[in-house]
Amino acid sequence: MVQLKSSAQPSGGRTEDVSLKVSTYNLIWNKLQVGMLVKYVESESEGYWILFRDIPTPDQELHTFTVRIPRENRLSTIHWPDVQARVREVTDRKLAAQRADDLNNRR
Repeated sequence: MVQLKSSAQPSGGRTEDVSLKVSTYNLIWNKLQVGMLVKYVESESEGYWILFRDIPTPDQELHTFTVRIPRENRLSTIHWPDVQARVREVTDRKLAAQRADDLNNRR
């Protein structure tokens, strides 16, 4: 699952900054799928990514918070087999936990 943001110009510095609603973070965090946040910077024709597991949990009292995506996480250089392996690992673990919960609830 991907949350896509964009800007015309880069944030500047060593990160691409994204304002994200806490409710959006919570929604994606609680999904079975692996979540990824991507920011596309038009002037660079480049996207920057971070997995939701690597985003520090926001203060639940806030409406929005800032996510800092490392500029070295470029979509143009991502090694997709690593991403696929991570997605499979997390999905398998979440499915196993969900199945265990379902079995416990049936007893």
